[in-house]
Amino acid sequence: MLPWVGGDFGHIARKNGLIVDKMLICKALIDYNVEAICVCLPRRFGKTFNLSIVEEFFNVVTSNDVKPVDGAFDLEASRTERLKLFEEFLLHTTERELFDEHFCRYPVIRINFKVSTKS
Repeated sequence: MLPWVGGDFGHIARKNGLIVDKMLICKALIDYNVEAICVCLPRRFGKTFNLSIVEEFFNVVTSNDVKPVDGAFDLEASRTERLKLFEEFLLHTTERELFDEHFCRYPVIRINFKVSTKS
């Protein structure tokens, strides 16, 4: 039995959790070439996880992603760390030109409308 490692893509990948390769969702978003996409799926169907894949792939590296070393931020080192998350997945191995063109290139705004019931 595998241990449960819940959370978003980045968290699971960094903990070496088992991940079903859904990375080609990023290619589909590029291929559709639309301004907006409405993701309507039932509860517990992977919406948050899939969007976390999209966020990790497209989002630019910022100082929030980097731990400062001697007061300086090494954005390239953080980008390299994020790249390691994708190295074994289809998007990186089969769509290399697309991967290199779009990886960490766009600012992503993620809004979570989930209501917390914890007090």
